[in-house]
Amino acid sequence: MINNHVRLDPMDRIMVGVKEAAALLSVSSRTIHRMAKNGTLPSVLLERRRVFSVDALKNLSTNHAK
Repeated sequence: MINNHVRLDPMDRIMVGVKEAAALLSVSSRTIHRMAKNGTLPSVLLERRRVFSVDALKNLSTNHAK
């Protein structure tokens, strides 16, 4: 079976999962879950998968860098 899925760099995508969000922010997956739960990081639940907007991650990292 041929895999026709193209893997995009996470920064080129609109949404990323917990592990990718954690890697982009250099934090643990547990921290990402905690931030989603307390509203610090907006997320969407698709089926059983929590996803995060790359733009929200960029904004969060930019705001914390100031």
